[in-house]
Amino acid sequence: MARVVTLGECLISLVARDRGPLAESEGFLRTVAGAEANVAVGLSRLGHQVTYVGRVGDDAFGTVIRRKLRGEGVDVTWLVSDPGAPTGVMVRELRDLGPMEVIYHRAGSAASRVTADEVRAAAPAFTGVAWLHLTGITPAISASAAAAVDAAVELARAVGATVSLDLNIRRRLWSEAAAARVLAALSARCDVVLGGLDEVAVVTGLAPTLEAGAHVDPAAAADALLALGPSRVVVKLGASGAMERRRGADATTDGSAAAAFPVRVVDPVGAGDAFSAAWIASVLEGADPETALRAGNAAGAAVVSTVGDLTGMPTRRELDAILRSAAGVAPRARRRREARPSPAGPPGVAPCGRSGGTLRPRVIQGVTGVTPRGWTRRRSRRTRRHPRPGRSCRRRPCRPSSSRRGGRRRSPARCRRCAARHPRRP
Repeated sequence: MARVVTLGECLISLVARDRGPLAESEGFLRTVAGAEANVAVGLSRLGHQVTYVGRVGDDAFGTVIRRKLRGEGVDVTWLVSDPGAPTGVMVRELRDLGPMEVIYHRAGSAASRVTADEVRAAAPAFTGVAWLHLTGITPAISASAAAAVDAAVELARAVGATVSLDLNIRRRLWSEAAAARVLAALSARCDVVLGGLDEVAVVTGLAPTLEAGAHVDPAAAADALLALGPSRVVVKLGASGAMERRRGADATTDGSAAAAFPVRVVDPVGAGDAFSAAWIASVLEGADPETALRAGNAAGAAVVSTVGDLTGMPTRRELDAILRSAAGVAPRARRRREARPSPAGPPGVAPCGRSGGTLRPRVIQGVTGVTPRGWTRRRSRRTRRHPRPGRSCRRRPCRPSSSRRGGRRRSPARCRRCAARHPRRP
């Protein structure tokens, strides 16, 4: 599979366990978050080799991130542990109504201290790489991080890798005007640009704010973004699916679209990153535009159906199952061996189709019942077949149970093994 490099911020996300206001939440679920890290894990689960470049604090949260990424198959050789800065933390709530409150503790974090020199030192990671994925979050967290993004683009261009950018405008980090200025220049240096309709409208200048950008015509926004320089633009339309616009060698444009998957939204965070991971994986595998968009929509639907950025990130098998079910193709069922016809048992006893035999009477604690022969591979002493009460066991005589009342032994008693009455052991 193709090699991919991602560069960016990775942090710890504390998600409230109870739905409602953050002030009323008492328990939190700790997960690993970060747009570039989410894409890295998504690509790794889909079978691609991914290298993550960045910084985490030399603390317990940094250890959690390193272990998680390594456990998902992501190469963390160039993930530096910074002893002088902490790992960033994000705390967010779960709401069914209204905007979601998010609290960030990322100022001065280790991820914001990544430098262009560290990226250039990771030049061996770019050898033979096919794709570099960036987001608009990294150049927003610090000036040194923005320089690191420029260095990564230069290394990718030197080896002929495709460069993709997910806009990901965060107003907690900068204003729409500042984001539009920086991301428009960065988009001109990228081959592929992905983003929501509101983000694309802001970067292209079609809308001054994200709220106004949500009402812009998607085709017009995509064409305006193509005019900045990238050869492919993907606009995420949320519940309406996604669309792609491509510029050919003759300066003509072509478009594709795919509808969204119906799903009950549990946690909307992480859907865009899942879309990007599945779309990039499909393009690297040579899929046509419609198939790539459908794969991205399916991955996004899988993520929003669970809590956490990475919980619902699909594997290749899960993604294929979602696509087959949406296409009306039943998943392949496990072959089952057909039961052999069993002979008819005695009157009043139903045949046992599982073992090929008949239901035979047995006695357990003095209660007569029927059970299929071979129902369990290994029968305990309490479930072994025994003769009718009044006859001895096939083995040596059992020690009968006894009861003492008033110092006098009462007999006969039932067998401890088969609940039948036996003569006493001599």
